[in-house]
Amino acid sequence: MRIQSILLIGLLVLSGCGVGSFADLQSQAKDTEAALEKEFGSRPKVNWRTFNGTLISVDVIYDAKTVSSLSVRELSERTQHIVAAVFKDKPKHVVVSVNAP
Repeated sequence: MRIQSILLIGLLVLSGCGVGSFADLQSQAKDTEAALEKEFGSRPKVNWRTFNGTLISVDVIYDAKTVSSLSVRELSERTQHIVAAVFKDKPKHVVVSVNAP
C-alpha cells in the first residue's frame, strides 16, 4: 500500500509538469499571433506540436487575402524571425501555410 501511495504521488507531480508547459506554449502561440498581426495587419492562426517535451514545430496559417502582396520568401523569413523571437524554445520546424479562398 505504501508503494502505491508513493507511485501515485509521483505520477501526480509528473502530470503537473506538462500542464505548465502546455500553458506556456499556448501563451507563446497567442503572443506570436499578436506580433504577426501587428507585422502583417491580420491575425494568423498559430499551432504547435511537441514530442517528449521537445517543441517539434510551430505552424502559422495565414488567410491568402491578407498576405497576397508578399513573396513566399519574405513571408517565410519574417514569420520565422517573429516565431524565433517569441517562443522560448526553438522549434525544429516552422511551417508557414496560406489558406486559399
